[in-house]
Amino acid sequence: MFKQLTILLLAPLFMLASADNACTDPRFDLAVTEAIPFQDGNSARHWYVYDNNCGQVDYYSNDWAGFGSGPTSNVCTQSVIFGCSPPPVFINHYHNQLWNTNYECHRAERAYTCFGRPIQSCCRRV
Repeated sequence: MFKQLTILLLAPLFMLASADNACTDPRFDLAVTEAIPFQDGNSARHWYVYDNNCGQVDYYSNDWAGFGSGPTSNVCTQSVIFGCSPPPVFINHYHNQLWNTNYECHRAERAYTCFGRPIQSCCRRV
């Protein structure tokens, strides 16, 4: 009796803790955030790639010196891991260099977030 009551009381807490999910649709494996500005106010941006449980898989910044990018670089044309759609622009391709795998990405249909960061694209392995 006590175990069943404990499980019933903890279930809502688990549901609240898991509310921050990226692309919960089972067709998708990964999610890419919207461009997130750095807190120093310059024009640099960064993007996170998460799995469906909001575990960080990858990270890209357009402010990394020595990688052919900078605060004015375009993630769509100068990134080696992202590709973009025609206007209205969103990330429609992701390449994971560690796993050497490609993902086709689609505009997120719902307002997903990971750690408060809005998700732009949901991706599946191709």
